[in-house]
Amino acid sequence: MSFPDVDGGFQAMSALLALPLENRPTAAIAYNDLMALGALHAVRSHHLHVPEDISVIGIDNIAMAAHSNPPLTTLSPPKHRIGRMAMQMLRRMIEGHALPGESYTMIECPLIVRESTAPIVNAKGRASSRLAATPQEPDNATD
Repeated sequence: MSFPDVDGGFQAMSALLALPLENRPTAAIAYNDLMALGALHAVRSHHLHVPEDISVIGIDNIAMAAHSNPPLTTLSPPKHRIGRMAMQMLRRMIEGHALPGESYTMIECPLIVRESTAPIVNAKGRASSRLAATPQEPDNATD
């Protein structure tokens, strides 16, 4: 059983890389940035290269993600906003207000493109233009 930490990411990626070549993924999205860092290590330990052999994406945009080798592409959830919304919902519950049944809230979550991802190459050997993105940093990486 693997956990959502560096070791869990290493184990999960090692299992994917043990698949026959024709069944291996070309990209992996980790549960969080720590797992993605473990996945990066597993790729290197299998003598493969990120992003040439496999792209890796994390979630959280932790400070270490920008300093990994290669720098990790990651989703940057607005943590402060999510926390504020959760507290507002909790306050409404404590005050006895009914919450909408089976609802959800969609929140924009920027993709921070760094060096751990590469465009998909089609059968003709050309990169897909719709997936090519310009590397970017968020205005507020700690949000």
